[in-house]
Amino acid sequence: NGEPKVGSGSFSFDGTGYIDVGTEGSVSGTGNFAVSAWVKTTSGNPMVIIQQRQTTDGQYMLKVGGRHWPNEYDESLSGKAYFMMYDFQNPENVFEVFSDTRVNDGEWHFIKAVRKGFTIELYVDNILESSLETWAIVNLNSSISTVIGRDQKDDVAYFEGLIDEIKVEICFPEIGTADAEILTVEAVIEPKAKKEIITKDLVYPNPASNTIRLQLTEDVLNINEIQVLSAMGKVNKTSARKIDDGVYELNISGIPKGIYFMRARTQSGIKTFKFVKM
Repeated sequence: NGEPKVGSGSFSFDGTGYIDVGTEGSVSGTGNFAVSAWVKTTSGNPMVIIQQRQTTDGQYMLKVGGRHWPNEYDESLSGKAYFMMYDFQNPENVFEVFSDTRVNDGEWHFIKAVRKGFTIELYVDNILESSLETWAIVNLNSSISTVIGRDQKDDVAYFEGLIDEIKVEICFPEIGTADAEILTVEAVIEPKAKKEIITKDLVYPNPASNTIRLQLTEDVLNINEIQVLSAMGKVNKTSARKIDDGVYELNISGIPKGIYFMRARTQSGIKTFKFVKM
């Protein structure tokens, strides 16, 4: 019920509340992605904007005022934007960037973090503040819930102020080009917004390791007819679940690395997609 930056309202946080949106807005795998939000605050405390973080592999955090350590206060970071990606099983794979600009001046600021291959970038008000070339790509775990306004891992860093227009964007390469097309998944704010933008069939992320999503312009006739086949045509055992109209998530953690084909039967016929299991 806060003052809006976009639309009719924003999320108002008093330093004690948060929003857990489950895994609807969570990102899976090693593909390109971005996360962004409008924020308005005067607090100098460490505060989480949005994160996908727990004591498991594949985390990210978008924050103001400090690093990912619990209860850490650093005056030099007060009011500055911060983005972190972390591989829990490989502690050296902590990749983080900070802004020079402070955003706790009581005005609206647009903060956006992007992962593009081995590069992570942090923007404030559409100006690149910091970038980092990483030596590994963090494999994000979509079984971790997405939380707005709190560090769910350590139960600290509650947000104080307003947050509006949060977006998680999944990016995938357009076949035959070197560019990345952005698929905006606004599930964090409005879960049903995704089906309004489905204009093509695709699988993502690709390559994938533990889970992969299938996006269709029309629903399958039967979820059990989503099949994963090896290059030799052998059907592999996988589990699928529907997460929205035309969007399905498959657990592929149990199949070996290699090239596979996903087959789905819809009203208009059988559709086949090629993907790589890492």
